[in-house]
Amino acid sequence: MEDEVDRVLLKSAILKLTDREKHIMELRFGFKTGVEKTQKEVADMLRNITKLHIKAWEKDNEQNEKRHNEQDTDNFQKKETQLLAKNHIMK
Repeated sequence: MEDEVDRVLLKSAILKLTDREKHIMELRFGFKTGVEKTQKEVADMLRNITKLHIKAWEKDNEQNEKRHNEQDTDNFQKKETQLLAKNHIMK
């Protein structure tokens, strides 16, 4: 169950990326091929970015994903509370 939630959140986060960022993520984590690559391997493949750039970008995206997940969780909890309150009133 937890893995499925993680997969859904990851897919949601990926949709927010630029095409270049998506390509980097696909290479790095093997979303299409199933073969993960190191930061250096990805940087070497792209040749115009450094390993440090990929590492910084991953950290930024991780922080953004956490922030979005917290917002999504808050929104879910608010909707759930509203539904529970609405159902309680209807009874």
